[in-house]
Amino acid sequence: MVDKTGLAIGVGLIAFGTYLSMVGAGIVPPPGARASDGPPWLVVAAGLVFLVSGVLLAIRASLAMEDGETELPRRAPLWLRLGYDLGGLTIVVALAALGSWIAFGPGERVFTGTGAIIPGSIGGMVGRAMFGFGAIVTWIYVVATVVSRVRKYIGSARV
Repeated sequence: MVDKTGLAIGVGLIAFGTYLSMVGAGIVPPPGARASDGPPWLVVAAGLVFLVSGVLLAIRASLAMEDGETELPRRAPLWLRLGYDLGGLTIVVALAALGSWIAFGPGERVFTGTGAIIPGSIGGMVGRAMFGFGAIVTWIYVVATVVSRVRKYIGSARV
């Protein structure tokens, strides 16, 4: 049975991600007609994270997958399983690219926060270092995931 709540949330994420991607691509104006401080591809990448997440959630909902299931069922067609894995990889690559630009991109950065961990403003170099560490870890994860998925599909093709 289709998970209607998951499907509705997926459709909402697809709509929001499509909107963000269209703003980044210059198809629709940004809210308040204010241009971003960064390059437009940042907004497109953020939009892709939401859009692809929505598609993957809709797939999971339509297959009535349980929360603990991380792989599509074996009954799912190969093209859908490949697309699902590529979608997940797309999300991680987009997040790694965003973190990389924040850490290593040109321009000044200001990092502030509220709460116990970051009670106010921290220096630009500290913020960049934290994002840089996160970006490097994420890129390592991307490489490990690509190697793992290639092995998975090559191994399943031999059987």
